[in-house]
Amino acid sequence: RQRPHSPARSGRPGVGRARAAMGPGAAVERAVRRMERLAASGAVGDAPEGSGGPGRAAGIAQAAQRDGWAALEAAREAAQGRRGAVQVLGWEARLRAAAKDPGAEELLCRAAKLDPTDARVWNSLGELHWANGDLTAAHHCFTSCLEFSRDIRAMRSLSMLLRKVGATPQERAANTKESLRVAKAAVALDCNSHESWYLLGNTYLSLFFAVSHDPTHLEAALKAYRRSEALERGGCPAQVDGDGDSDGERNPDLYFNRGKVFEFLEEYAAAVKDYEQAGALDPRLPSAQRIESIFRRVGNAA
Repeated sequence: RQRPHSPARSGRPGVGRARAAMGPGAAVERAVRRMERLAASGAVGDAPEGSGGPGRAAGIAQAAQRDGWAALEAAREAAQGRRGAVQVLGWEARLRAAAKDPGAEELLCRAAKLDPTDARVWNSLGELHWANGDLTAAHHCFTSCLEFSRDIRAMRSLSMLLRKVGATPQERAANTKESLRVAKAAVALDCNSHESWYLLGNTYLSLFFAVSHDPTHLEAALKAYRRSEALERGGCPAQVDGDGDSDGERNPDLYFNRGKVFEFLEEYAAAVKDYEQAGALDPRLPSAQRIESIFRRVGNAA
């Protein structure tokens, strides 16, 4: 892949004026977080084979990348002293990681050594290790981050990671219970975070199927999903991780996972409704297959 370039200015009207109003540091942080959200959503990367070129999501990602590099250059020019230079290095490392630059890991490691209190650098490095399949290194990054601060992004990532590791059934069960503890801590840190409530719902779901088979955990998962949905639909105050730039998109996985709970509970009407919503938000999900399976099951039972 080509390394991302650093254009002198953004191509979007009004972006430069907004950046100037908020200051170069706040502007580059906002731009980097936008790139990180797009990377997490899968919008950053090559266009699908046979697509004839980048789609709308890829175009948005390219524009966000241009804005990010322009904001970084402005922050670099305004940086003062060693502290400012270290901050700029952290922003550049995170921006390159979000842009899937092959040199991002080395830059993130340097940034973490220069400022081990920068939670965002630890998070980016942990997510990069995870994407590369090194779960042990990712775990080290998230726990290192939490040694310095109660960072909600690190809590959410650590909770998800814990459910992926464990060499024996006993270890996996213990890790799932620890995942639940961390997920609850993330909700306690910011009870208005729809992402944290969604994560809590997923953790209860994993706990039920992998460990407890306790129906109260399914009910807890449904309650957490409902809370997440309400916050996502109604909006909520700025969250601890400071996005402040929500794209307003709803989470299709929430509806798909909740549909699985309803299907397991044989509440088929509710399950079909959630699967339909999930499929409308993300056609790549196997929602249609799940609905067809429910109809066959109901038909066979009639």
